[in-house]
Amino acid sequence: MKRKTCVIVSLFLVLVVLAAQASPSSPESAVELFMQGIKEASLEKVFSACACKEAADGFNLPAYTDHMGVFIPQLFNAEPNSDFYRAINRSKLESKIAEQVKLFSWVLLFDGKLDLSNPHITDPSLMGSLKQGFDATKLKGIKLLRVDFPHDSLEDNERNLKNWRRNATFYGAEEYTERVALFSFNGVEWYSGFTLVRYGSVWKVLTMVSSLGNTTVYGEPCRTTTDIYLSTFKDAFPEDEESAEP
Repeated sequence: MKRKTCVIVSLFLVLVVLAAQASPSSPESAVELFMQGIKEASLEKVFSACACKEAADGFNLPAYTDHMGVFIPQLFNAEPNSDFYRAINRSKLESKIAEQVKLFSWVLLFDGKLDLSNPHITDPSLMGSLKQGFDATKLKGIKLLRVDFPHDSLEDNERNLKNWRRNATFYGAEEYTERVALFSFNGVEWYSGFTLVRYGSVWKVLTMVSSLGNTTVYGEPCRTTTDIYLSTFKDAFPEDEESAEP
């Protein structure tokens, strides 16, 4: 009986730990869970760190459209007034994350030689790489080094915070912020950006983009070194800079 009780307690503790991992209480822990999902080549774990469901269910189309000053049906999420449109929104947000994760991984697996801004002319070398280069198991070599707020001087900047409070309302969130993450892969250092939102006590990734971190909408990582990263993101930044639009 005592042994059975110990087993039950152990299982309960494991479930508590797993639940805590899936419910990040800080932006940093959300980024860590997201990156761990990529490292394990587990899209399920990546999605567990994302706000796809919450943002899909909470999207405020009138407020977003009013702010943007234009309505673009092909690009905007739907007003979530039915299960039908909530499901469409979630599929759209998950697709966006999946595409960013795909391109993130491809840039790493191509050793940074994949230019996302231009088409690649086909040649035997490229075709060989396309056939053999996308080995997701190699992503286990990712080592997360640190997660930071992009530019310390903007962390308490009221104009930036006001913009982010507004952005949070577009997704039904209580808070909105950004982070940059320094990591290494195959002996090379990189950084990526993240936008995160808070629902209750749980932080989740909204997209692999940091406007303050000057990362692209594709989610691609940027090659760097620790010294360059620290000098870029831990030094002073102009106080009159506004955060970019969502």
